[in-house]
Amino acid sequence: MKKIAYFCQMLALLMFAGGGLTARADTGTLLLQISGLGRLSITSSNGVVVEDAYTNTALDNYSNAVLQIGTTYKVAATPATNFVFGNWVLGTNGFGVGLVISTNPLFFVMETNLALQANFLPTTPPKLAITSPITNQICTNVSFTAQGTTTNRYPIVAVWYSLNGDDWTNAVTTNNWTNWSAGLTLTPDFNVLQAYAEDTNGNFSATNSVSFVYANGSSIKLITFDDLPTPGKSGVGTVTNGYSGLQWTNFGYLIGRGAGWQAGTVSGKVAFNNSGSPAVLASTNGAFDLSSAFLTAAYNDGLTVTILGFTNLTANYSSNYVYSNSFDLSSSAQTLVDFGCSNVTEVYFSASGGTPNVNYGGLSGTQFVMDNLLITTEPPAITNQPPSETLALSNSATLTAGVSGGTPMTFFWRKNGVILTNNADVSGVDTSTLSFAAITSTDAGYYTLFAKNAYGSAVSLPAVINVAQPITISSPPQSVTICAGEEVIFSVTASWTNSAALTYQWYAPTGAIAGATASSYTNLAAGPNDSGNYAVVVGANGLSSTFTNSATLTVNQPPFVAGLVSSTNQTLYAGQSTSFAVNISSALPATCQWLTNSVPVAGATNTILALTNISDANAANYSVIASNPCGNTTNFVVTLAVNDTPFIYQQPASQIVGAGANVTFTVGAYGGQPLFFQWYYNGAKIGSPTGNPTLALTDVQTNQAGNYSVNAFNGYTLNPAVSSNAVLTVAVPPQLTIQPSSGYLLLSLYATPGGNYVLQYSTNLSSATNWTPFYTNDNLPGSPAQFLIPIPPGPTNQFYQAIETF
Repeated sequence: MKKIAYFCQMLALLMFAGGGLTARADTGTLLLQISGLGRLSITSSNGVVVEDAYTNTALDNYSNAVLQIGTTYKVAATPATNFVFGNWVLGTNGFGVGLVISTNPLFFVMETNLALQANFLPTTPPKLAITSPITNQICTNVSFTAQGTTTNRYPIVAVWYSLNGDDWTNAVTTNNWTNWSAGLTLTPDFNVLQAYAEDTNGNFSATNSVSFVYANGSSIKLITFDDLPTPGKSGVGTVTNGYSGLQWTNFGYLIGRGAGWQAGTVSGKVAFNNSGSPAVLASTNGAFDLSSAFLTAAYNDGLTVTILGFTNLTANYSSNYVYSNSFDLSSSAQTLVDFGCSNVTEVYFSASGGTPNVNYGGLSGTQFVMDNLLITTEPPAITNQPPSETLALSNSATLTAGVSGGTPMTFFWRKNGVILTNNADVSGVDTSTLSFAAITSTDAGYYTLFAKNAYGSAVSLPAVINVAQPITISSPPQSVTICAGEEVIFSVTASWTNSAALTYQWYAPTGAIAGATASSYTNLAAGPNDSGNYAVVVGANGLSSTFTNSATLTVNQPPFVAGLVSSTNQTLYAGQSTSFAVNISSALPATCQWLTNSVPVAGATNTILALTNISDANAANYSVIASNPCGNTTNFVVTLAVNDTPFIYQQPASQIVGAGANVTFTVGAYGGQPLFFQWYYNGAKIGSPTGNPTLALTDVQTNQAGNYSVNAFNGYTLNPAVSSNAVLTVAVPPQLTIQPSSGYLLLSLYATPGGNYVLQYSTNLSSATNWTPFYTNDNLPGSPAQFLIPIPPGPTNQFYQAIETF
C-alpha cells in the first residue's frame, strides 16, 4: 500500500514545463532502459547535462549519477537512423509497468526509486513500383495514364511524380495509396517518368524511373539492339547492313559489363563506335528523323560526341551537312539525348576528348555507348481531306489536301479516275494544291490526291466539285434622298439556279447591318448618321458572293444654327449701337427671320441684325428662325437691356494753347433722351444747362487757364454723370537768359510747364533759315529749364532763341 500511494504522488509531480517541489536533502535512484536504438539526455532545471549517451540496456541511475529528490529534470529522446520515438513508460515497479506518456521531451520531479523506459520503433522506407508504362513501351496517344503501387509498414501520405524533369506533382490515389495513377501529356519520342512515395514518418522510397516512347502518329522505330545475335568468344559483334532496315558503318555491339558499358545499358545489348573511330548510320529508302538515344561514354568523362546529318549519301563528312550538334557525355550515367535531327538520309558520329574515369582501372578511349536508338520514318498521311464544293462559273478556285510524311514525296491528282496534267485551266497537278484559273462547266467531277514516299503511299477521299451559274442582279438598290425621320427602303432583285437558296446581307457605311438578311432593308426613321453608301452581298450555297453596286442614302435635316456668334445677353446705355449674328448650316437652301419677343422683325432676314442709337424700344429678347424644306430651327434667345442712366464714354481732353487761341471741349455721353450738359470752370457753373455736349471758348487768355468739367443728366435719374477735369493751360511767351559759368554758358528757359519748345542757335542773323535746333521738348517738365553749353573757342558770335510749338 505504501508503494502504491508513493506512485500516485509521483504521477502528480509530472510536468511539461519547468518548476517543481522544494528540493529534499536526500537523493533518489533512477532506473533507465531503452527499447530499440536511440539517444537519451537528462538535463537539470538549471541546464546542466546530467547524462547523455546511446544505450539499449538498463542502467542504474545513469552510471550512479545522483538525482536530487524534489528537483525537476528534463529527459529528451532522439531516435537513431531508421527509428522513430514511440513513448515513455514511467513507474516505480520496474520497467514497462506504469504511466504511458507520448510527450517528448519529458519533464519530471525526481522521487525515490523511479523506473523510466524509452521505446524507439524501427522504420523501413516505403516501396513504390511503376506498373504502367513499362520500359521501351511505345504509346500512340499524347494523353497517357501512368499507374503504380506502394507498400509500407506505415501509412503512405503522398506519391510524387515528374515527367521529363518537370516539377514534382502529387499523384491520384485509390485504396489508401496502395494503388496510384497520374495523367500525363507526352512529348514526341522518349519520355522519362520518375516517382517516389512518402509515409507518415517522413520516410521516402527510392525514386523509380521508366523510359518509354510517344510515337506521335509517325512510323517510329525503337532500336534496342537486343535482337542482335549473342556475340561470340570475343564478346563483340558487328552491326551489319540491313539491320532494322538501315546501313551501319563501323558500329559494333556487345553485352554491357563494367565501366561505361554497363552504365550505358538500358536493356540487353548496346551498340558502340568500333575503336572509338567515326561511325555512320544511313538509309537508302528515304529520309528519316534521328529522334533520340541513350548515350554514355565508355571510359572518358566529358567525352564529346559530334553528330552531322546529311540529305544524301556522301563520302565527304566535312561539309554540306544540314544538321550539326555536339553532346558531352558521362561515363558513369546515361544521357538521354534529344537529337532534333530531321529529314536526313545519313548521320555521321565522331567522338573526342574527355578524361579517363579513375574508377575504371586506368582504361581510356573515345568509344561511346548507344542504346534505345529512336528513329522516325513517316509514310504519307492525309491529314485534311480535300473538300467537296460547288464553285461559281468563271471564278478561280483551289482544291487542297493536307498531307504529312517524310520527304521527298511525290503527288498527282486524278479527276474521275484519270491522272491530270497541267494546262491553261488547271495547274499544280503534282502538288497537294490543285488550282483552277477560271471554273468552267467541264471542271465538275470527282477529284482525288495520291501521295507517295519511300515508306508508303496514301490516297485522299474523293472531293466532289459541282459548277453553278453565277448570280444575276437584275435590279440593284437605288440611291435616295430624304429628310431626317422619314422611312427609307432599299431592295435588290437577284436570280440564280435555285433562287430560294439565295442569301442576303446588307451593309451600311459602318459595316454589316445586324439582322438585315432579306432582299430588302427598311429603316423606319433614318437620321443624319445613317447617310452614306449602302450595298448588299447576295450569296448562294456558300458560293463566292456577288456584291452589288452602292446606293447612296442622303438624309437632309432642318438648318443647324451654329449659335449667336459673339452675341450674348447685353445691357447697353441708351444711344449705343450693337448687332447680333448667327451662323446657319444647311445642305438645302435656307431662310432666316429675326424676332423680338417672338414677333418677327420686318425686313430682318439676314444673318446679322444691326441696332443703332438704341432706346427703351429696343429692350427685348432676340431670337432667329432658320428654315429649309426639311423644317425650322429656332435659335436660343439673347436678351438686350437698355440703361437710361447717363454715362460718359468720352471724357473732355486737357489742352495747352497760346494766349488768344480758340478752345473747344467736347464730352461723349449715353443715356435716356433728352440729355442735358452743365459745364464748370474750376468748379463754378458756366451759364445754364444745354443739350450741347460741346463748350467753345474764343481768344483765351491766361486768366482762363484752369479745370473744366461737365455734368450730363436727364429725367431718368437724380444722379448726373460727372466728367473728369480737362485742364486748360494758356502758355506765356518763352524767355531766355544767358550767363557765363566756368567755361560754359548757363542758358535758362522760362516758359509754361507742360508746353512744347524748341531751342535753336545761330552764328549769323543775316537769314531766318540759319537757325539750328539743339533741344526739343514736347512736355516741358518745369521752369526754368537750364542747359550748360561749352563756350566756343576764339572770338565768335552765338545767338540763341526759344520757339513755342503747340
